[in-house]
Amino acid sequence: MKIEVIGNGQMKEHSESDLNVASFLFASGFRLLGLRLVGRGRYAFRFADENEQAAGAAMAYLQGEVISAKALVGAQRDLKTLMYSASRENGNEDGNGNRRRNTE
Repeated sequence: MKIEVIGNGQMKEHSESDLNVASFLFASGFRLLGLRLVGRGRYAFRFADENEQAAGAAMAYLQGEVISAKALVGAQRDLKTLMYSASRENGNEDGNGNRRRNTE
């Protein structure tokens, strides 16, 4: 967990780089704060974690916690859209997951 200082208080956040786990957290109601570039073409999803429950929820998902397939797939679609949008804005990919070549 990372603690980010905002204004006078502190906001606790959970970073998740696994798309499936991030989709579960998003579908479970954890507030998405944004994306963070963590490596070459890799992103981590940043979630608000005021009550420090995101890590436990992620572990529960990995241990078989049940959630609606519709909710999980919808969350995954939304997160992929956000991820590919950020990737295009950063000039990393052409929108189809292909790395751009430097043509200059």
